[in-house]
Amino acid sequence: MVYMPYISGLSLSSSAEDDTLCHKMEEMNLWVPSSVPKALLSTGDNQHLLALELHLRLAQMVDSLNEVCHHHQIIQGLYHFKKVQVASTGHKANTRTQAVISHFNNQIQLHAESYHHAYAIIEKHDPCSSWLTSFHPLYPVDIHGLAKEWEKSQGHYEPSWIWTISQHQSALDDPANIHDDVHIEWCRARARAIQWHKEVLLEKEM
Repeated sequence: MVYMPYISGLSLSSSAEDDTLCHKMEEMNLWVPSSVPKALLSTGDNQHLLALELHLRLAQMVDSLNEVCHHHQIIQGLYHFKKVQVASTGHKANTRTQAVISHFNNQIQLHAESYHHAYAIIEKHDPCSSWLTSFHPLYPVDIHGLAKEWEKSQGHYEPSWIWTISQHQSALDDPANIHDDVHIEWCRARARAIQWHKEVLLEKEM
């Protein structure tokens, strides 16, 4: 109310339109600058508040993608654990492991929705932002782990762009600050390529 005094009028009008007396806290409108009508954002002070919120939305996108990648790494580890340790131990253990994997998949969807929300706000209020050159719309096909899918060969697998985004907001334009797991996967791919080359040379010699 101190920095945005017109919010009191918007809150009253919104309450008058809503006949329900009880509101859930998570459903209440926070009236952040991006949710205010554009006509009220024309002054310099309000534009400054909007710019501050857009910086927060950028951090929200970075954090959301980091969480999506982190949970995918957990799921990859769980699939490996299930294949090696649980597959032959019975139906109950397999069901329990699958329930844990489903939980992390739900978490991924929540973080993806958080990214969608922040991206839509930046795209609406600052469509020419340089940030949008690093970030892209997040489609379901983009949300997958760094390692190859089970039905694809290593030679035809392409990792999603979400793994090329820096984990740190201050270094988005620095290629050296891409996700740590990308460096690890690159080392694995290089080791496989070297091994394949040695096997080819060995066959020729024989």
